[in-house]
This record gives sequence, C-alpha cells and structure tokens, in this order.
Amino acid sequence: MELSIRSSGNLMSPALEGYIQKRLKFALDRVSGVVRGIELRLIDTNGPRGGLDKQCSVLVGLKAGDPIHLETKEGDAYQAIDSIAHKLKQALSRRKRSWRQR
Repeated sequence: MELSIRSSGNLMSPALEGYIQKRLKFALDRVSGVVRGIELRLIDTNGPRGGLDKQCSVLVGLKAGDPIHLETKEGDAYQAIDSIAHKLKQALSRRKRSWRQR
C-alpha cells in the first residue's frame, strides 16, 4: 500500500507526519489487504486567521471497486487527521459489509 501525504504552507512537521501514518494505519488495520494506495492532502484554507480552516481530504484507491474520497474541516491539523481517520474507518467498514452481502 502506497501512502502519499501532501500539505500546503508550513503545516507539515515530522511529528504530524508520524501521527498521520499512525492514525491511518490504525484506521486501515482490518482492511489493508483491499487498499491499493492513499493520497492525503492537508490545507490551511485561511492562513493565520484561525477558525475551522484545516481542510483534510483523503482519496483511497481500492483493489476492487470505486475509490473512496472523504473531506473534513477542523480548527486544528491533528483534529482534522483524527476526523478523517474516523470517517475512513467507517466508510471502509460499510464498503466491506456491502462486499460480504454480494
């Protein structure tokens, strides 16, 4: 599985990159065999003004079926990563259930 992390500005730090890898690994724990690759983008939409301005999007390529695209916006980069990891885990669980039903 290939993981690509992209960010705008000076959001990315080694600590944040390690956190992203850890959270995504946990979210994909049970379904890593069906994932081909992940592209994560983290963007600060309005700079130093604050607010809900950390936008995180993820595109997950699967070995079978359509890719999964998710987005979230939070006030902090770590919160955005937590939110996207939670959404990803739920989406993959739903997709896995639909594969079983077929």
